[in-house]
Amino acid sequence: FIINLTGTDDSGNPVNLSATTDANGNYSFSVAPGIYTVTEVCPAGAPWRQSFPGPLTSEAACGANGYAITLTSGQVDSNNDFGNFQSASKSGLKFLDINADGVRDIDGLDNVAGNADDEVGLAGFIINLTGTDGSGNVVNLTATTDVNGNYSFSVAPGIYTVTEVCPAGVGWRQSFPGPLTSVATCGANGYAITLTSGQVDANNDFGNFQSASK
Repeated sequence: FIINLTGTDDSGNPVNLSATTDANGNYSFSVAPGIYTVTEVCPAGAPWRQSFPGPLTSEAACGANGYAITLTSGQVDSNNDFGNFQSASKSGLKFLDINADGVRDIDGLDNVAGNADDEVGLAGFIINLTGTDGSGNVVNLTATTDVNGNYSFSVAPGIYTVTEVCPAGVGWRQSFPGPLTSVATCGANGYAITLTSGQVDANNDFGNFQSASK
């Protein structure tokens, strides 16, 4: 990673230096006394975010937090550290579980793809993610399933729970994740996980059906 030092020395000369962190992540500068700022460069194209020094940044603002200091003769100023992480993702699919068996039958009940009984993804349903990130910030996010029933969240590492919202008044029940719910408890089953930097947690699916009558 690239670390930049900019500023002016006590003689008024501009200073622009760069250092690359070594195999252990360390860097250092040796400069004349003066007034300086030290910042990091977050590599483009990788979803890096900054956790230290705070506050927590977005990917776009990674590198915005740094250190400003006035250095005097012989001064040793250490512990100008930078903490970084990559967003984690949590995703899944909401599908119509025609036979309420808790399994998405991709080819439907008759194993013929494309027929009306295929267990398709359900669009336009609300999925909630709640919890706290590693800095203790409370997170409450909502996603809507797309035309194929998919949803996803991109979040800082932390401890989260993902649940679905079952629309009221239409008799939805939940078959996956189990156990099978009543109409009143639809949405009670979800996913709880601790996400780490860069983790991709997929297949957090929700299977739903409506009761039949005879």
